[in-house]
Amino acid sequence: MEYSPPTAHDPQPTTRVFSIHHYRGRAGRRRLYRELRSLGYSVMGILCAGEPIMTKWKWALALRLPVKVFVVNENVDFFWLDYSQWRTIRHFILYRTGLAGAGAVRTLVRFLMFPFTVLYLLLFAAAVHLRRRRHSRKLEERLTHESHPG
Repeated sequence: MEYSPPTAHDPQPTTRVFSIHHYRGRAGRRRLYRELRSLGYSVMGILCAGEPIMTKWKWALALRLPVKVFVVNENVDFFWLDYSQWRTIRHFILYRTGLAGAGAVRTLVRFLMFPFTVLYLLLFAAAVHLRRRRHSRKLEERLTHESHPG
């Protein structure tokens, strides 16, 4: 099922644009894989611009189609997704996860501090609730004592 491109787009006669909205569900995805496989494409490009847009679709197609894949980032730098580029891929993954460059130490510290932060918040919430409960009991006792003297 083809999707008509925007009117400002002037496609070549061989251009086909696919819309993921026509391939919903597991059966739809399988149909898309079959259609793309039958067209005999040998190369596929994945745009990785730092936003998680259609991430599952991109990587599912990269894994299921018999094509050579190149990855393009937001700076229009690209690399081929194959074993010979493992250093570039490793750097790309580290950069995307915040573990490369100046942000690496900050990210690791945040990761290591997370359990302690959660523990602190849980202990603080427990202390506040216990204090509230103790205060409400004292208030009840005082009101009960005042309403029933002697």
